[in-house]
Amino acid sequence: MASVTQRIKQIRQPEKGYLPTSFFQKSLLPTNTVLYDNENIHASLIGMAVDYLTRHMMGVRPREAFQISLLGAENAGLLSYAEQLCDHVYGLSDTSIICACKLCGFDVCYRSSLKQYKPVEDINPNQETICNIRTMVERTLSFFQMYGPIVSLSPTFEGGYSLTVDSGDGDFVTNDTLWDLKVLKSGISSKHTLQLLMYYIMGRHSVYPQLHNLTNLGFFNPRLNTVYICPISSIHPSIIQAVEYDVICYHITDNEWLPLIDACHDYNIHIKTMMPLLKKNSIQHIKNGSEYLINRSSLEAYLKQEKKQRIELLIISVVLSISILIVFIICFRSTLNF
Repeated sequence: MASVTQRIKQIRQPEKGYLPTSFFQKSLLPTNTVLYDNENIHASLIGMAVDYLTRHMMGVRPREAFQISLLGAENAGLLSYAEQLCDHVYGLSDTSIICACKLCGFDVCYRSSLKQYKPVEDINPNQETICNIRTMVERTLSFFQMYGPIVSLSPTFEGGYSLTVDSGDGDFVTNDTLWDLKVLKSGISSKHTLQLLMYYIMGRHSVYPQLHNLTNLGFFNPRLNTVYICPISSIHPSIIQAVEYDVICYHITDNEWLPLIDACHDYNIHIKTMMPLLKKNSIQHIKNGSEYLINRSSLEAYLKQEKKQRIELLIISVVLSISILIVFIICFRSTLNF
């Protein structure tokens, strides 16, 4: 199984992507502020801090806004320290922003691996970074005053997930648009557009009626203060069908596909025998992260063909052995007669 972002890393998109960036109309919002150049912490931490602080400024309590950070801290055995940081997140003061950045350092312990964790005590944004984060949060709040109101924060897509893509959540939903907040130094990419399209498709399949009739997909980048909007009516149904089939894989059911371990057990095949077959693509399979799903029909067809070949080889071997025996007997008799 994979999350939306993990699945995107596993697949190869068409040349310009399933949903080309050219489908999005780009608008630069007016601003009187300019960002500083010399930020001193990783861009991913800044992006998360802007996202979570924006939610906090919209009225979400810090422990809810930084829920992923707290889950990561719990995995790292540092929940108490993270909760202390969370207690100092209030508004957009310097202290609040510094604590927010440190908290975001725990996210990796939940989203990825404890091995990638680096002590959050070492995350100390300089004044320019603090000012930039404050400005980008304020830009995001102004953006939603123009394009809101928000009807859903962090939408999930229960009923819309699949055996291949089993997790992923969006950023914001307004009355007619599914939004993704991207704090990028450059424009959006085909990976970003596919991510948003997958969210839309899973939302349409989900149990939540408010996600069924959206008319736009949108990005907001507070670093560039730029809005990107794509009318869903401009997306050809064949694009949506391709993503449903090739990426989200709604056609895959429990009955048709087996985890690798179950396939080996049910069909009495050693895993060391199976792995070379997968590498050669002798059997249809899907790789989800480090796990494999084996197509049952493909496996049975391969085993049937292999059995047929074994029987043919056995027949050839028997015929050859009999032929050799006959030749031997003839030669032996000829020797006796001689």
